[in-house]
Amino acid sequence: MPSGAKKLESKVHNGLSEMDGVICELLDFHSHTPDETLKNLTSLRSFFTQKSVIELEADQANTIIDITLPFMLTDPESPEFINDRAYATPNHIFEASWIITNVASGNQTPVVIERGLVPLLCSQIASARSMEDTIMAEKLFSQAVWTLGNIAGERSTDSIVVDIARTGVVAEFAAWLPKLNRRNKAIVMWALESMMSSSRQLCKAGLLSNFDEASSLAMDMVIECVDADWTIKQGGLIDDTMRFLFRVSDHDNELPRDKQRPFVRACIALFFDHPFLQTSIMSAFGNISNNSTEGSSILVEMGCVALLGAAISTSDAVSTRKTAAWTLSNVVVDVPEVAFESDIIDVLAQCMATEKSPHVGKELVYVAANLMDANDNPSVFINSGVIDGMINQMMNAVSVGTKQHRLVEEMLDVAAQSLQLVLASNREGDLPIGVLIELVDEATCLGLDVHRLLEFMDVLQGIGVIDAWDPDDGDETGDVTEDSEA
Repeated sequence: MPSGAKKLESKVHNGLSEMDGVICELLDFHSHTPDETLKNLTSLRSFFTQKSVIELEADQANTIIDITLPFMLTDPESPEFINDRAYATPNHIFEASWIITNVASGNQTPVVIERGLVPLLCSQIASARSMEDTIMAEKLFSQAVWTLGNIAGERSTDSIVVDIARTGVVAEFAAWLPKLNRRNKAIVMWALESMMSSSRQLCKAGLLSNFDEASSLAMDMVIECVDADWTIKQGGLIDDTMRFLFRVSDHDNELPRDKQRPFVRACIALFFDHPFLQTSIMSAFGNISNNSTEGSSILVEMGCVALLGAAISTSDAVSTRKTAAWTLSNVVVDVPEVAFESDIIDVLAQCMATEKSPHVGKELVYVAANLMDANDNPSVFINSGVIDGMINQMMNAVSVGTKQHRLVEEMLDVAAQSLQLVLASNREGDLPIGVLIELVDEATCLGLDVHRLLEFMDVLQGIGVIDAWDPDDGDETGDVTEDSEA
């Protein structure tokens, strides 16, 4: 008997816990009939299933693995004796797998990994498709996938996830997806989304392409859910599917072009009624626009620019506003005229005047910069309030201080270059010169790189907006011309 088992047996005799009592019964499975063993496996699985949080000691986890491993190592299509009396059937294997799923979902996930169950689970997934009993095959497949999802979702398992992806198991996920029931589809998509928590490492290892077929099938499911009018709820199949697509598309891994139109149509239908999907939808749109001019044209053609504007101006979620602004920035690079043919410039100005998040603000500055690059008529941007909004976002970013040093410098650099581009040759209207001087002073005090801002101030001096500009004299007001008072 394993040492962990002896400790538990001793604890059970002292009346430690109900769980240890069930474990104790299982420890003696070699003296039980197959039916008795199955009953005990089911009892332990049921015990775990009733718990919202599963906490085990390491010796408990090891003992449970000692008990279940012999069953999981057998061939479900060739039931066999695993010792003198205990007989392993597919039902025994399924219950044992479910118990391991529960252990992996608790606080002893490292024990599951250390005991070498990950390769065993991958093997179980790979062999399931060849089973004649398709119902049991789906049950064993889904249970193994569920366990891998629990493991992949843990912190510090990036290298394990990379190893899992290398086994080809993701191709098995894709092969199974079309024929699974909706519950098991959700398990697979949740496991894929969990694996994507290691997307950076998967990208570095060159393994993101392994997820291409799964991405295509995920898009099909989103399209199908709208066409078939599925009931959508947070935490369900479509939520995990969209989160998976969100993570996949975060690394320039282009979503299949042949499905982009129907997918965009489905996302539009989901957007307003399901706010919890909005960030993922915006990310998918961003992927489509970021990878091709054709993608941006599809979004424009299907009316998504107004949707992006609505997301930026009305969403309570910073992640949604940020991703929508990033997507809009992509779109106006490819199809700049859409901004001048719609109210998006007014929406942009309003958002830049009120946005408090520097992360969203940076993306809004990029939108404005790309528009200025496409149209150098300053009156369009001054009269609409875009330039005032851009300066407001620069001030907001500087107020963050050095907490977001790189982000702030990037925003200042982009904004200053754009303002210089638009205003260098011609100027209409008033500029908040006092605010600009204050901005330079504060940014300099924080040790930020402001060379682009200084170049811009020199340009303003050159065209007569500022009579004298000496950033080193400590004068926070500066001398400005009469027609450009702050």
